[in-house]
Amino acid sequence: MQLGKYYFLVIVYFVGVMAGTLAHFFGADIQTILRLPFLNFRWIDFFIIVVVTAYIFKAFTKPANIDKTKGLLILCFILLLFEILQLIRSWGRTEDSFQIAGFICFLTIFIIIDLLTFDISKAEIIKFIERLAVLGAITVIVKNAYLLYSFINGNIIYVDSEIRVGLEVIGEKESVYTSILTSFVYAFSLFYIENSSKRYQKILFVTAILSIYLSLVYSFRRGDLFSTLLITIIYSLVFSKTIIKKIQQAFIVFSLLVTLYFIFGRALAQRGYDPIQKVVEIAQFSVDVDNPDWDKGRSIPRQYALTAWERSPFFGYGYDDLHNFGLPEDINGAHNFVITSLFIRGIVGTTVYLLILFMLYRNSILFWRQLRNFDSYENNIIRLLIVVSFFWLIPFWTQEAIWEKYSLSMQMMYLGLINNLANNTIVSPFNLGVNQYCKNE
Repeated sequence: MQLGKYYFLVIVYFVGVMAGTLAHFFGADIQTILRLPFLNFRWIDFFIIVVVTAYIFKAFTKPANIDKTKGLLILCFILLLFEILQLIRSWGRTEDSFQIAGFICFLTIFIIIDLLTFDISKAEIIKFIERLAVLGAITVIVKNAYLLYSFINGNIIYVDSEIRVGLEVIGEKESVYTSILTSFVYAFSLFYIENSSKRYQKILFVTAILSIYLSLVYSFRRGDLFSTLLITIIYSLVFSKTIIKKIQQAFIVFSLLVTLYFIFGRALAQRGYDPIQKVVEIAQFSVDVDNPDWDKGRSIPRQYALTAWERSPFFGYGYDDLHNFGLPEDINGAHNFVITSLFIRGIVGTTVYLLILFMLYRNSILFWRQLRNFDSYENNIIRLLIVVSFFWLIPFWTQEAIWEKYSLSMQMMYLGLINNLANNTIVSPFNLGVNQYCKNE
């Protein structure tokens, strides 16, 4: 099974998503969940290194197929060499642990390199995505259900200017981004509710959608709301085959929201959190760009990063820390990949990184165009994964997603799987996406 290591990577991500819930429930330090026992080393770091090690081993023992991916792979290795030099030139400017953690985060690019180098059968990838959807749905349901339970019992805190609720967790140092998981689970829940013949799957994915809708009320995020609405529109327009289906889906979504409000609205309002009022307040806040709190103070670190970058525009400062350039200790990063990357890599490294991402997305779009004319269960799963992969661009632009190893590893995996299929699949009316390397199946 060529995707074995990625199952472990997925499990580590799901545990990371659930870590706050588990730590809060057991009253434990979250770091005991995120790190290897007796070692000051994160599980996610360990499995990223496993991917790197496995690739190096396979490079000497298994045949590669890089005829169509040679250009992308060359760019990846150029960027890898550049990052190594950046780490060397900036070593010692800040804490070693900070620099090592940042470099390991970059090593997620080996997920792309691995999946662009070795052929994997389409059947194995489809099975992997199916299992990922089920495990992801369970993770989302449990996490959202526990947060709702804690909210009803008053065992929560208010965060981000009190626009959402959260859990107070011992030892929490970093956030594991869930937006990429929410988009994935929501999109595939819509798909399996319509296409699965298994009752347990329909129940599971309906529950997942309900939990996502509920979480938008008591733990509102603008990005998640935008993603949910846009995925609903895209799915209805692209994947539903008739006008009747489109109308039915819109009616079901509206009915679910109304039903949830009547079921939970009164209980929430009694605890000082009226769902309708809160959504209206947040919607008004979202468009009030003149409000000094609108960007949550993110303009401050962005200005520090750009000011520092102007003094070293071509190569940046390597694995340095903005706090060494005057950024107040109580303020975090720039919450924007391009600005942060310019500070770290300068114009040279940032251009190469953006070019790699552009080529990966370009290949995905070209593959979509091939698949759209040949309708099949497998092809629709791939098309849906392509759609989901684009929603990472929201936290990519507004958050520090490129430095958050958990969600970044998932996004690299999405893009790698799509490009692996694109490079090794012949699509025709007589072969609806069956992998041309049939011997692998």
